Amino acid sequence: TVQLILFQCFLQVLPIMVGSIDLKNKRISPEKDINGMIEMLAEYIRRSHYPGRHSRFQSFFACKTIQDAERFISLNHNAEGRVRYQGDIWLVQCDNVAFEGDMKFLDLGDCWIDAITKLHLYWAGEIGEDPLKELLLKPPVTIVKKVKQL
Repeated sequence: TVQLILFQCFLQVLPIMVGSIDLKNKRISPEKDINGMIEMLAEYIRRSHYPGRHSRFQSFFACKTIQDAERFISLNHNAEGRVRYQGDIWLVQCDNVAFEGDMKFLDLGDCWIDAITKLHLYWAGEIGEDPLKELLLKPPVTIVKKVKQL
């Protein structure tokens, strides 16, 4: 059993993937659309080239340290400069860390070739300069305690 830091951003993935159309305001949210495209392309590349890797769609996301979780949150702002992921930081236990990757490769880049190249680097487990590492945890995950309230 490994103790890791879990931040609640995994709760944000479902609205991103369910859709990016704001029915109330009758508009498309570009930020959600981009995140959805990245996730769908990442899953396509995983299934096509790295089928042994655990799916992001079936994972909890965690960091090894509180500092890594705080850095993730600080680097993820929307177009208006607001933090996209809000929630508390938790200490969790998990018996199965399915994958460790550099989140900085989860980016569309300047063109599709950049995006595909970066996603291959992500799934290959490559670590870039000044990485932002994430752990994909395969359920079950046990929450131990809240370590920081945001």
